[in-house]
Amino acid sequence: MSVSEHSSPTPKGRERNFIYSKLIIAPDDAVGLIAYGLYKRRKIAYIEKCHEKKKRAPSNEELSVFQEQSLLDVSRYRADAEALVEEVTSKLLADILSEGSKKHDEELKTRLKGSFWKNVGASITGTVLVAVVFGLFYVAMIGQTQGWATVGRRLLDGAQDVGENIDATAKPKILEEAAPQPMPHPANK
Repeated sequence: MSVSEHSSPTPKGRERNFIYSKLIIAPDDAVGLIAYGLYKRRKIAYIEKCHEKKKRAPSNEELSVFQEQSLLDVSRYRADAEALVEEVTSKLLADILSEGSKKHDEELKTRLKGSFWKNVGASITGTVLVAVVFGLFYVAMIGQTQGWATVGRRLLDGAQDVGENIDATAKPKILEEAAPQPMPHPANK
């Protein structure tokens, strides 16, 4: 396959090659656009090398040889572009994950910040509230099954029993502690 099969004349007499249409398969082909950029970078390097070594621009024949070689390297340009896209994507994902992890760690530290006793107090308060809610739930269930009058009577009887028990156990101890104690005789020591 020669360059003339993949090119057309331009107004300046140079042949235009069709590598763009070989590298870019569809309008949204990002890999193809990157591959074309890699081709253009290589072409510019070739032209600059020609200026450096020969002190002139490459001739039409020299450009034709470069373009013919480039048409043979279409798959390499695309492979290099795919590798570049994969490398950039991997780095971008790693940066995003790293940034997200840092933000998560900072948020977690902020949420966990506080004194130990503050957290203990919050735990105790939560436990008491749960116990009260379950107690109210239990009383409500009994009220529904046995009647509210029965529940009220049992609560009052229970409170009265607790009060009597407190009186019965607390009074003798208080009286015993308050009663005068015999003093030991100094000779018995």
